Amino acid sequence: MAVTFHAETGQLDLRPDSPAYAKQLRLISSRIVAAASDAVGTQAVRTVRVLAVGARLFHEGVADVQSFATTHET
Repeated sequence: MAVTFHAETGQLDLRPDSPAYAKQLRLISSRIVAAASDAVGTQAVRTVRVLAVGARLFHEGVADVQSFATTHET
């Protein structure tokens, strides 16, 4: 589900599997930011962007979420 993390801006992009899940993610985005901050121990994630179902982003210089999680484990 997580697509990318933009370290410079603190934006986490999420790609849900269904429109209903997208709506739920939008409703709880502030909780997602808080949980990510608690897990990492910093304010690394400042915003969540919920992408369209099935959307893909390919940007140069954007961190892979898996590598971010691996490098920021506590």
